[in-house]
Amino acid sequence: MAQISGVSAAIGADTHKVIETPEYEFNGELMVPITQNDGEQEHYLGRLDSTFEVVDGKMTLVDSHGFLYDATNVPADPEIQAIIDDYRAGMNKQ
Repeated sequence: MAQISGVSAAIGADTHKVIETPEYEFNGELMVPITQNDGEQEHYLGRLDSTFEVVDGKMTLVDSHGFLYDATNVPADPEIQAIIDDYRAGMNKQ
């Protein structure tokens, strides 16, 4: 994905890979930041802050910083947890 022309950032999920700071891959035009947002079993929350500017009439990625937050000790929001539990219960019935 990061090698495709026009892609400014790649945000992955469900690979069980933890990327603490963005990795970069050259797509022929620019270095594309690649970040992962979850690790395994919802242990992490990923964040990618990106700055874009208009250069020669095109939106261009000029800076990015990635952060990985440990979410293992964050208490679940009861309302959101109920939504997740309902979804999982439905999946288990299938």
